Amino acid sequence: AESFNAKIKLFRANLHGVADRKFFLFRLAKIYGYPH
Repeated sequence: AESFNAKIKLFRANLHGVADRKFFLFRLAKIYGYPH
């Protein structure tokens, strides 16, 4: 059960990191005025 919880925590951390990166890139694109 412990390793399962650790995997879930790692997965959620990775998911959050990916979302943060996309949001960061989205903000960069808005700042620099890219069409997409």
